[in-house]
Amino acid sequence: MGEFSQVKAAATCSALSDKAHSMVVRTRRVLQAARDEPGDHDLHQCLGMLSSRLQQLGHHASQLGYLISDASVVHSQFGDMLQFGLADCQTGLTIVSDGFDAGGSVADDRDAVTGYLSFAAAFVGLFVLAGQLLIIETEQEQKSKLVNPGAKAIVNAAHSSLERLLSFSYKIRN
Repeated sequence: MGEFSQVKAAATCSALSDKAHSMVVRTRRVLQAARDEPGDHDLHQCLGMLSSRLQQLGHHASQLGYLISDASVVHSQFGDMLQFGLADCQTGLTIVSDGFDAGGSVADDRDAVTGYLSFAAAFVGLFVLAGQLLIIETEQEQKSKLVNPGAKAIVNAAHSSLERLLSFSYKIRN
């Protein structure tokens, strides 16, 4: 992927925030259309939660961009994790967007909405963790926090949520 660049990472965060916020608008439109028709109340509730979680994702992506720009240090291992995490989030948001482009059929697919919700929640967690690590002022302390089992679990959860989205997206297309 190349060497970590704070400038590129911050710009990526801004793009992710914009994409997440545009998905909030789209999700709300789909939810409004779904509410106008009788249907699965639980699914409508999941769509509402997805909209909220995407809004949180956009907020945390924006905040992360500011923290990346202002960070005095970024340990190389942490930079690699950030770079891969941001790329994974871009991929995931593209899958979510494509799901909504599929003629709005996502409003009828509980598995898709649940997968999107899981993805957004996992990446909110990853961005919160990254923000916490970025305010640490020594590379050694960043590294020690990054290898903590709790931090590893958050990173793995985000990656796993993307893998599930990729698998689900593949099944839909084939």
